[in-house]
Amino acid sequence: GGNARGFLGQLIGGFTATGVLRYHSGFPLTPDNGFNFPTNFFIQGAATVIRPLRSSFTRRDSSGNPNLFSNPQEARASLAPTRFGEVGSRNAIRAPAYSTFDFGLHKRIFLPWSEKHNIELRATFFNLFNTVNFSARPFENRFSLSGPSTFGRITETVGPRGGAREMEFAIRYSF
Repeated sequence: GGNARGFLGQLIGGFTATGVLRYHSGFPLTPDNGFNFPTNFFIQGAATVIRPLRSSFTRRDSSGNPNLFSNPQEARASLAPTRFGEVGSRNAIRAPAYSTFDFGLHKRIFLPWSEKHNIELRATFFNLFNTVNFSARPFENRFSLSGPSTFGRITETVGPRGGAREMEFAIRYSF
């Protein structure tokens, strides 16, 4: 519509579309010993993986909560407390991936009395497809041998304001 003239040019021309796609794989997480004789009472040491451990995110575990493991009890049984002098298994778990798509549509209308005066209508959508991105921050004993009932449980989403879709509308007058 950039070559159209008159009213038709004002109607179908002057559009600009923008977009940003963000994706990253899940961050590595380290399960901890909990309070099974830690050598530092403020920071628990890393637990030791004793058999293959794979995170496979599931939206509902047996309790009905989102969980990083399809079977949290089996995943927890794959870990053992690290004994004094050993280092444990660092970055043994992979958090859920993150993806979002932001989109903007802008329409510029040139005013008839001067080419230097225009109005721009803007609509911007953050997380356009309303993708839910789960957080797997290792707090509240969720990846600790001390928290058997909450092992692997995911309790929050990530993103601006919790990750929900946001829309922003604006009118801009330039002269």
